[in-house]
Amino acid sequence: MRDGGPAFPLPPTAAGRMPDECGATLRDYFASRVLDRIIAQTGNWSGDDDTNRLDQARLAYQYADAMLKARGASAPANEDITPTLEAHPVNF
Repeated sequence: MRDGGPAFPLPPTAAGRMPDECGATLRDYFASRVLDRIIAQTGNWSGDDDTNRLDQARLAYQYADAMLKARGASAPANEDITPTLEAHPVNF
């Protein structure tokens, strides 16, 4: 799976190599931004419902995958995200 590379790339080292630790991927960054909006809209992140939080996090990654696909990086193979996105619109 392509993840879009690092969200905040670091410059190559003096030897011309990329640093080993680049932090969050662009996919992670996109998902975190979407999750912020999901939580803001639903107001439902606290409490004891781990299943709901996991569903919301998965939905955020589905949106992130769609954004990567739209910009030319590929979303995970064999995953159709269209029905899920239509069923759970997020207003920005």
